Amino acid sequence: MTRPRTRRTTVVGRAEDPAVDHDGPPAGGQEPGQHLGALAGGERAGTPGHQRQMGVHPHLEPAPPVGGDPGPGGQPVGHPRSGPVAEGSVGAGTGTVAFGWKGGIGTSSRRAPAGDSTWTVGVLVQSNFGGDLLVLGVPVGRALGREGVRRAADSAAAQGAKGSIMIVVATDAPLSDRNLRRLAARALVGLSRTGSVMGNGSGDYVIAFSTHPGVRRRFGAARLTATELGNDQMTGLFQGVAEATEEAIYNSLFMATSVSARGGTVEAIPVPEVVRIVEGHGLLKR
Repeated sequence: MTRPRTRRTTVVGRAEDPAVDHDGPPAGGQEPGQHLGALAGGERAGTPGHQRQMGVHPHLEPAPPVGGDPGPGGQPVGHPRSGPVAEGSVGAGTGTVAFGWKGGIGTSSRRAPAGDSTWTVGVLVQSNFGGDLLVLGVPVGRALGREGVRRAADSAAAQGAKGSIMIVVATDAPLSDRNLRRLAARALVGLSRTGSVMGNGSGDYVIAFSTHPGVRRRFGAARLTATELGNDQMTGLFQGVAEATEEAIYNSLFMATSVSARGGTVEAIPVPEVVRIVEGHGLLKR
């Protein structure tokens, strides 16, 4: 059974950092595809009350760098930076496959009302799983009628429901460990909207954390007090994380590029065909 994992964090940061600016290109000049927001012409906003933040496959995975070699984009591994996150076939997403097409890294976020304030929920995914691809509820995978995996032996079966996705949820809302666990569980609602059934053997998991100073645990403190949102205030955040997870998965697919290695090739999903299929159901406005 898939089990979300949660913790409270002492890391100082902003939950907005993982969000992607949909009005401009991703970091590093990467422009292989389009975000879901761009495909919708900016018309697909979040559910009312939720403001959108614009913001390994074994045959493909290259050998990891050693000795402090530069990572993706020429940046040294282990040196994080703030700002937009590169998406698609980058970093740990280089060797991933999702729904039989090139997967990768994707991000999205929402601003959600909870309690007496509005909070940010940001999601980052590494999509490496299978299923029956849905985009905004449209059976895109069936309509495409094919997958993008081309192995050298050309004898392996389709991906099916195999694989695992990693989901990281960040929020600046003051949440207890219990409510972080509940928030992580709702990220799987967004995963299911894309057509995943979290098949047998899947290792799908979610890590959720809060950056709010009020929930940090001070080392050596004799007593701890925390300001936390109550359970009854969580629904807006639940809806926000479900929407953001769904969109982050779409972005991981739409921003990916085809990757080839000795084991074969995994093609990027044909975005123009996806747009045509979804437009045929009247769900995108130009």
